[in-house]
Amino acid sequence: MPTMSPLETLQLWFATFAEDPGAARDLWAEGATLHAVDGGFTGDFDDLLAWYARRRDNEGAGFAWYVLDHLGGERYAAAVIRMVSDARPGGWQQNAVYEISEGKIGQVWLHESESAE
Repeated sequence: MPTMSPLETLQLWFATFAEDPGAARDLWAEGATLHAVDGGFTGDFDDLLAWYARRRDNEGAGFAWYVLDHLGGERYAAAVIRMVSDARPGGWQQNAVYEISEGKIGQVWLHESESAE
């Protein structure tokens, strides 16, 4: 069976993570790392789940995200993600670049900024 393209992997990642974040582990390569550029956070998959849970708790009710757009090449895929919460109803934007090899995410770099959308 052919390996998914980086874009297909990213699309499956978002669908899986939205449904059950823990199940997304299957798309995470061994030794993969998430780098949250703005927060000084770097970690593995378990650290990612803990970081996401803390964010959800800190943002409170109404915390949600959705993908505005994504693109993919031969080795990388990227997404623009809209994030909102009751604490920040104006929302903010997350830009993420994913390094993907053989259908697995190897590295992720996140950058967030306030958004006027």
